[in-house]
Amino acid sequence: MNYHLKDELALGLYTDPELTQEGRAILQNVRRQIKQHIDGPYIVGASNLIRAQQTANLLFNPKTIYIVPAIGEFGRHNQENTALRPSVQSSVFTDITKDASIIKKRNYSFFAENPSMTDITQVPVFLEWLGTYYKKLAKASKHPRPNVVLVSHYGFISELICSVKCLETNFLSNSALIEFDVSIVNEKARLNSVRQIHYIDDDKLKINIAKNLATDRCRIPLNKKIRGKTHKKGE
Repeated sequence: MNYHLKDELALGLYTDPELTQEGRAILQNVRRQIKQHIDGPYIVGASNLIRAQQTANLLFNPKTIYIVPAIGEFGRHNQENTALRPSVQSSVFTDITKDASIIKKRNYSFFAENPSMTDITQVPVFLEWLGTYYKKLAKASKHPRPNVVLVSHYGFISELICSVKCLETNFLSNSALIEFDVSIVNEKARLNSVRQIHYIDDDKLKINIAKNLATDRCRIPLNKKIRGKTHKKGE
C-alpha cells in the first residue's frame, strides 16, 4: 500500500468507501437484466465516488467510464460522500478492491469541481453540464446521438426526479432503472419526463447489512459498533 493511501486512511476513516462483497455479488447477478433494458448505443458515466465507478464497471464493463460532476450523493461533505483524490482512489482499486482495470477506463476530460455547488443547486449544475458537454461526449464516443447511462446516488436521483415531477417517496426503488427523456437545444438540457423500469423483484436485492459490516473486506469505520463489538483499525 503506498504512502498516500496509508496517510489518508491511517485513522480508519470511512472516506469514499468501496462496494461490499455482497453488493458486488448482487450487481453481477443483475447486470444481464439491467442491460436488456438499455437501448444502444450508449456511453457510461459515474460520479467521482469509488462505489459508483465500481458499479459502472461491474454492470457494463465499458471501455470508458466518464467521471461526471454534480451527480455525487447529497451531503458530499459527509465522510462517506467525500471523494478521495483520483491518485488515492487508484491505490484503493489496486491494493484493496482489486479493480485495477477501472484506473485506465476513467476519463476526467469533462469533469470539473464546483466548490460553490450545494445540494439545492446540484441538479441545475448537472443540467448545465449536460447541455454544454453532450455533443463533446457524443463526438468522443463516435456516435451522433448516444444514450447516456449514469451511475449516481439516491439523494441526487430523487431530486432529479422531483425536478420533473414530485412523486411519492417510495417511487425510487433499488430494483428499478430510472429513465429520463431529455431534450438539448442550444446547449440547454431539459428534462421532459421520467419513468421507472423494474428489472428484478425487490426481494432478490435485500442486503444483510450486519453481515457486511462484520465480515466484509469493505473498510469499517473506526470504533463502529457492530453487534456489541467495537471494530478498530486492522480488525
